Amino acid sequence: MALPLPDLDTRRWADLTEEARTLLPRLAPGWTDHNVHDPGITLIELIAWLVEQDIYRVNRVPPRHRRKFLQLLGFSPWQPTPARTVLGFVHSGASLSWPAGTSFVPPGRPDVPFRTLGPLVVHPTALTTVQAHDGSLVTDHTRRWREGSPLPPWGADPTGTGADPDAQPALYLGFDQPLPVGEPISLWLAFAGAGRAERARLTPGSPHHSVRSTWEYSDGTTWHELVADSGQATDETRGLTLDGPVVLVLPGATGPVEIGGTSAHYVRCRLVAGRPDDVPVLRTVAVHAVEAEQAQARVDAPVGTGGGTPCERLTLPDAPVAHGAVQVRTVEANALVPWEARPDFDASGRRDRHLVLDAATGEVRFGDGERGRVVPPGADLLATYDVTAAAAGNVGAGLGWKAVSGETPDSVRNLVPADGGRGEEDLEHLAGRAAEVLWAHERLVELAENHRTDTLDQIDRAQVLALAAPERATSLLDFERLALDVPGTRVARARAWASIDPAYPGLSAPGTVTVAVVPHLPLGRPEPTSGLLAAVLGHLDPRRTVGTRLRVVGPTYLTVRVRATCAVLTGADPVRVRRELGEAVDAFLDPVRGGPRRLGWPFGRDVYRAEVLEVLAGVSGVDHVRDLELIGGDEEPSCGNVCVAQTWLVAPGEHEIEIG
Repeated sequence: MALPLPDLDTRRWADLTEEARTLLPRLAPGWTDHNVHDPGITLIELIAWLVEQDIYRVNRVPPRHRRKFLQLLGFSPWQPTPARTVLGFVHSGASLSWPAGTSFVPPGRPDVPFRTLGPLVVHPTALTTVQAHDGSLVTDHTRRWREGSPLPPWGADPTGTGADPDAQPALYLGFDQPLPVGEPISLWLAFAGAGRAERARLTPGSPHHSVRSTWEYSDGTTWHELVADSGQATDETRGLTLDGPVVLVLPGATGPVEIGGTSAHYVRCRLVAGRPDDVPVLRTVAVHAVEAEQAQARVDAPVGTGGGTPCERLTLPDAPVAHGAVQVRTVEANALVPWEARPDFDASGRRDRHLVLDAATGEVRFGDGERGRVVPPGADLLATYDVTAAAAGNVGAGLGWKAVSGETPDSVRNLVPADGGRGEEDLEHLAGRAAEVLWAHERLVELAENHRTDTLDQIDRAQVLALAAPERATSLLDFERLALDVPGTRVARARAWASIDPAYPGLSAPGTVTVAVVPHLPLGRPEPTSGLLAAVLGHLDPRRTVGTRLRVVGPTYLTVRVRATCAVLTGADPVRVRRELGEAVDAFLDPVRGGPRRLGWPFGRDVYRAEVLEVLAGVSGVDHVRDLELIGGDEEPSCGNVCVAQTWLVAPGEHEIEIG
């Protein structure tokens, strides 16, 4: 029985011929005789026959060749990946410690053990208070933290400015008793929209492009900085912007201090300098927590003996193999000889000690003597690898975890559901993933055409981010999509123009592309920091076409103020109506969430008096608008529209709204 083959193109000779006939009136209107006796029709039928033969051959491309073609394009299948989670520990007795690699199993699932990715010491100290200081006011978020609700650790609009440390934004964590001196205190912080996928796109250990923060502890009277270079503070959250662990080692004793009316033993994370691109939103903060992955090590496991025959195969005792990584060694003349894992034997020679691993099944294949060396007869084979349950390790959050060996504390739970576990990627999914990336530019063009616009800036952000970012920037749409995809940044909006250079306003600059980026902060008038501009430029510059001059800038704002008099309905509260009128105008002119479509005020769009009238009249309690004037920048009040330059945005100013 023949094996089923993929049908890449279902068209046959009759379909191709009919398709060509239907194109004749459009492509060759002077050709009127479409009967079979016409020589042109004969040529069409001949070409259709040749194309049908090509389609037949294309449909016979075996999976091995398709994988090789995709590999040449830079796409390799995902290997089995272990699930990850965060384990939180509670213990009331004496301190307990575990080294990295300690195994724990979820309740009822002894078949999916997880191993810790770092050492952990559990103390009887408990976290009791979570408070946030925005620079002027302390807010107690303890209840929100206990309920699992998100909270802003540095307030709604954090900026690291000012010489007084106590006036800078800070996250305060209060404990019920003194923290141990000289012993590690493990914390885990998780933030909204800052998962493991974003961390994987960053260079390990790279600092945030703008934010600089520090951890401190109080001895009851004075705050002392924990020096990172001395190993007193290890913070992998990149300034409270990424999920990650924080390990503190206090050189001195803590003392009780009152913060926001609550006395406790506090440590704090203070925003020293810079500004995040968006408001950090803390989802989880836990003490005595460590990350764990669903994988177990197999070290120098005996897997067989070489037979000296070509194309030898063996199967590892356990599979799937995590990340498709295995180290195989043969024992030859009382020495361990390593063999190198390769995706195939296509580039292997007679002397190359190469092997090919099927990570899903654990099968290991060796060469035939021409493509890859044969395993010497009688040589014992040892393998070192990690085994995982892949997608079966994606277990939900809950209590009841147990240590595989040794003492288990009072309580162990995974703070977040285990996720990320997946099996080996199949060929169809790999081909689809490659198509999404290779056709990323065309997808963006189609999206813009469907919305009848020449920019992605006024398209719903979720629709834009749902499409893959292109590998190169060959159009303005590509620049805009790439600017929204810079690792480690939170760009709210990006707009690109051709032949415009901000250094030469009003002049044409052929060959120049200017990209304006808008973050989320500061509220009302967001401005990118110098670090954000440098990060975006560093990401876009190697992706531009040769000969393109690239400029990355922040927005230029035109302050727009409204002077209006409104009449209210009988019984309406004038104070409330006036307040809501100001809020409605501010929301309409907001550069990030305003505009007619609430996608941010469009670059270069004028402020029309009729639209402002509609906004004012739409406020509950307003009967009608008596007078309305718009003031743009330093211009005089006008009853007309406010003109906005092509690359500018608007921002709301101080409005003068009266009720009368």
